[in-house]
Formats: sequence, structure tokens, C-alpha cells
Amino acid sequence: FLFPNSCTSFEKTVFTVFALLQLIPYFAISLIPSMDGPQHLHNSQVIIQLLGNNAVFQEFYIINPVLVGYWTGHFLLTLFNFLLPAALAESFLISTYLLGIAFSFRYLVFAINPKPSYLTVLIVPFSYTFYFLLGYYSFSLAFIFMFLAFGYYYKNRSCLGVKNILLLFLFITATFLSHSFVFAFFGLGLGLFVLLEFLFDLSRNGKNADQLRLHGKRAALLMLASLPAIILFVIYIRS
Repeated sequence: FLFPNSCTSFEKTVFTVFALLQLIPYFAISLIPSMDGPQHLHNSQVIIQLLGNNAVFQEFYIINPVLVGYWTGHFLLTLFNFLLPAALAESFLISTYLLGIAFSFRYLVFAINPKPSYLTVLIVPFSYTFYFLLGYYSFSLAFIFMFLAFGYYYKNRSCLGVKNILLLFLFITATFLSHSFVFAFFGLGLGLFVLLEFLFDLSRNGKNADQLRLHGKRAALLMLASLPAIILFVIYIRS
């Protein structure tokens, strides 16, 4: 399952082909059956009418002033639905999820182990979760940003400069804006990883001031990148 570095481009080609092939069924049918898909399309059309200052819709709906942990799916579907017919807009949203989850997972795998492997292709069948098939699009999209955030932190945790902190902030905040539950799950997972890495380094290298400073600095910078999303999460829960 492992290849020399010269085979990296071939692995990427195979992976891309599999990722693209899974999109075909969603453009071959006119309507995609799901539980929440129609509700998402309805919401996107309401948002379009509100943005267009439709007086009738404004009598009954307003856009929530609180930045809820549920926005990404609605934002993308509204964008697609503004430009395309509803059924085609949903197909583009699903394609965004399927390609995004595939390549973000591949990014996470390569951040941990840069050796190319066909095993990354396994994300293709595992993308079809129960919740995705029910039409929980925001929930599903959140895992794209979760994989990107975790992979980016793992890859750059030893050199968290200003640019890296800003990108990590964007990935973490996007995770919250996609789905608050996935954000909470991501926070617990990343916190556990940071703790276990600290304990592992202590057991291997012993307790010393350099180790404490290194991990203390990493934790502080990670908290700095996460703080805006944490504040938004608290406001969302309180509201």
C-alpha cells in the first residue's frame, strides 16, 4: 500500500478519479431524495428573498442576528440557488461536500504521514454517512474544516507564526460556523491530542523547563486561534 515518493502524483491521480466518479449519480438524476434536503432548499430560497428585500417574506422572516453554528450549508446552498435551479444547486452543494471531505481527509492523512498510500481512497465510500444521506448538509460540511484544522495544526504545530495562527483561526471558526456539535467534538479531540502529546513527551524526555515552555506556548497559541470560535459558541448556546 505504500509507494516511493516518485509515485505521489500517480496516487493523487487515482484518488482524484475516484473522488470525481462519485459525483456522477448526483448530476444524473433531477431530484435527490433526503429528509432535510427540501428544508435546506426552502431556507435558501427564503434567504434569497430576504436579501432581495421581498416585503412579503420580510413580514414573516428575519435572518438570525446571532452567528449560529449552522451557517455554512445554508450559505453555500443560497449561493448556488441564486445562480442555478434548485435541483442543480443541491447537486453542486453535495459535490462540494464529497470533494471537500475527500481532499481534506487526504490532507490530514498526509499531514500525519507524508508517504503516499492508496488507503486514502477509503474515504470515498465512508463519505456516505447516515447523516449525509438524511440531508444533514451543514453537519457533513463541518467535517471538511475539522480535517483541515486538525491536519494544519499537526503539520505546523512546531512553527505557529502569525500566518499559521490566522489560517488555523479560519479553519476552526469555519468548523463552528458549519456545525456547533462537530466543533465541540473537534475541540475535545484536539484537546485530548495536545494533552497526550504533552504526556508522551514528558515520559520520553522527562520533566524540564524547555518541555514545559514548548507545550505551554503551543497551547496558548492554539487557544488564541480558537478563542473567537469559542466565544461565538458560548454566545450561540446562551442564545
